[in-house]
This record gives sequence, structure tokens and C-alpha cells, in this order.
Amino acid sequence: MQALGAASAAAIAGCSSDGGGGSGDDGNDSTGGSTDAPAADDGDATGDGSAQDEPQSPEAAARQLVDHLFAGEYEAGQALFVEAYQSRATPAILERLRLGFNAAGGAFQEITGVETSVRSGLDAVDLTLQLERTTAPFRVTVTQDVQIRSAIIAGEYERASYADAGRFDATEHTLEPGGCQLGATVTTPADAEQAPGVVLVHGSGPSDRDLTVGANKPYRDLAEGLASRGVAVLRYEKRTFACNVAAAEHTVDHVTVDDALHALSWFRNRDDVLADDVAVVGHSLGAMMAPEIARRDGRVAGAVGLAAPTRPLADVFLDQVDHLASVGEHTPSGIEQQRNQWQRAAEQIRTGNFEDDESLLGYPGALWRSLDGYDPVATAEGLDVPQHYLQGGRDYQVTVEDDFAAWQSAFGDADDVALSAYDPLNHAFLPGQGPSVPQAYAVPNQVSESVVADLAAWLQR
Repeated sequence: MQALGAASAAAIAGCSSDGGGGSGDDGNDSTGGSTDAPAADDGDATGDGSAQDEPQSPEAAARQLVDHLFAGEYEAGQALFVEAYQSRATPAILERLRLGFNAAGGAFQEITGVETSVRSGLDAVDLTLQLERTTAPFRVTVTQDVQIRSAIIAGEYERASYADAGRFDATEHTLEPGGCQLGATVTTPADAEQAPGVVLVHGSGPSDRDLTVGANKPYRDLAEGLASRGVAVLRYEKRTFACNVAAAEHTVDHVTVDDALHALSWFRNRDDVLADDVAVVGHSLGAMMAPEIARRDGRVAGAVGLAAPTRPLADVFLDQVDHLASVGEHTPSGIEQQRNQWQRAAEQIRTGNFEDDESLLGYPGALWRSLDGYDPVATAEGLDVPQHYLQGGRDYQVTVEDDFAAWQSAFGDADDVALSAYDPLNHAFLPGQGPSVPQAYAVPNQVSESVVADLAAWLQR
């Protein structure tokens, strides 16, 4: 689900251009700094945010923010920001930033690297934070009067450790279903003339072929990991990412199911893919629709759901708000108002009292109307193909208690349906600890190797 997206969840206060990776228009981009540089003596913080603690250099300001952040001194951290931006660096926001670091990487240990530069007229301080299980890049931009303008987890994608580039080939293609060109990547085992295959299907939001979320690319991890283990994979841009879709035409068939059916047919026609051994693998909304895609296709060798909802999506979205309101000690401002607005929208969806081009919970009414009456579990029960449903135990968007339990109830004794739960994993099947928050997606991570290995073994059973 992407009702509460993570794309900008790790950015605080400043505009994205303030923390961007390129130089400013004036070309004044100088780099410098040091690694393992000590904190400036005049920038030590005592934690109360008083004037005597005001940092005297950009690096000192960045280090103070880190100190306050991981000490839980969120008010003192907020005081370091430009006054006009403090409403976007509230204690609740800073607390969730810390929770994101801790969820993805574990406890903070130390700053292991510092680099400084000038970007768009602001001093940028790039810190490398050593966490318990990984390192995380943290960029803080600072004004000339040494006040923080923005802070962002500036993570970049890293290839999964289990993806062996020598064991697979990747080629670029274009799918053309129904008047839209969808960029696609086929990943095939390097040592096989033909291989079983899977087509990856997106969730609800406008996703690229890699399912990029923050610093992570779960579908690329899956594709390269599976291809390293002998399974060919097709992944493609979602229609709502690649093309303009009119609100009234934004049905689940138009933006998800029909394109998946086209992709399955296209993939089967490849000489290096076993035409009778191609499965559909969906994530989130794509997982919810995987049984329907399998039913309509009629030829799939299997249907796989990664974090597959079984409840009405409006209920799923409302529970996301409740979770984010309950995390931590500081409640985000406006969260109750948002909950009330979403509750009213959910009631409209339940009663059908809306127009197809009306926006409800971030999606056009046409999508909600097209999902009305669809039952993924009942559809799955009517299939005569093997199925596999996988669930992360730390997923707050699609949950073990409310969704996976329904799959267990329906298929707990079925011989041809596998059910797998992974306690440490979140909605994107990235490992972590503690409460799940969107900010964790900005920290470089990778889809759990256990998921890739289990899925590869099931597909080649």
C-alpha cells in the first residue's frame, strides 16, 4: 500500500533541492571536509537547546543534531533549525527519523565520516552514521548564520549481497499494452538456455520497475536474487508511473490487471523462458490481485502474494494512520484531523457515494468502485494452481493479524498453498527491528535473502 508513501518521509524541513546531490545553478559547488573529524570545541551541546549551546560551524550544527536526535532530545534538535522551518522539524518528526534509523540499522554507535560542500548557497554536511547493523548517510544543510535548513537520510541503492552479477544477464525492453509504453527489464540466469519465470506486479502507487522506495529497490533485489538462483524475472514500470491516466479510467483492471496479463503473454513468448512455467508474483495491491490475474490468465504455473491484503483497502489505509499515530511518544500534529478526514472518505467508499473522478484516500473513485465486491481469498480458493503467500511480521500496512491470518484460515491445511511469515520484515520485506515507520525506507537495506531463497525454491519445486 502506498497511502502513506515513504518517498519523502526521511526529508525534514527543507526543500529537496536543498539536500540534492547536484551543484547549484551558480556552479559554486566546492567539496572538502575530513573523515573521523572531531567535533568543534565551540559546538558541544549540553542538551537544553539554550543560546550558550549554539553551534559555531556547519559541522558542529550537524553533529549537535545527531547528538540530540539519538539522545531523544527532540525539542533541542528542533531549536537548531531556522525558525521558519521548525514546524517541519517537530519533536514527532524528529522522533520518527530516529525510529527510522534504528528500525533499519539498529542502535546508533558513532559518526565515522564527515564531508562538507556548498550546494545552492547552503553549507551541506554529509555525515556517515555507524549503526549497529549498517551505515547510513545523513545530510544536513546549514545557513550562513549556522542554522539548519534541512536534514535528510541521503541513502543510495546498493546491489543486494546475494545478487551475483556473474550469474545473470539483464536486458532492457518496452511493453506496449493499451496505448502506453512501459519500460521493462528482463533478468535471466546466465547459465540456462531456458528457465522458469515470474512476472512482478506492483502495489497501488505509481511505482517504477524496481519498486523504488527511498534508498531501496525491492523488485531489483528480487529479480537479481532470483535470477542468480535460476529463475527468469520480468519487471516493468507501472502504468501510472509511465503514462498519464485519467482519473475516471483509473480502475484496477486498467492500471494493474490488464498490464500484468499483457506482461505474462509477452514473457511466455521469449525463447529463454519456459512458457508453461511462468508464475505471477504481486506485492501489496498486486498481491491482492494475483489470484484474479491468475484466474483470467488461465495458464500461470503459480500465484504468489507478497504482503497480500484480504480486507477492504479503505480499512487498510485507516489502520496505517492509527499505527503512525501510536508510534513513539510524540503524536504528529494534524494526525487526528487526517484520521477524521480519511474516516469520512472511507465511509463514502463503503456507501458508493462518490464520483469516478473524485479523489478519496489519495486515489480516484474509479479505483475504489472497481474493487467493490472483490474478494481475494474467495478468488484464490477457486484457483487450481499452486499458490504462495508471504508476510512480514513488522508490516503495519498489511498485517499478520488482520490479513495473513485470513490466508492461514483459508489455506492452513492446503497441500498446494504455501504460507510463510518472517518476523523481522516490513512491508517491503526489508529486515529491521522495533516499530515500522516510513522513514526506515530511506536507509539502504535489502530484501531478506530468506525470502529470495524460499521463493526461488518454491518456484523450482
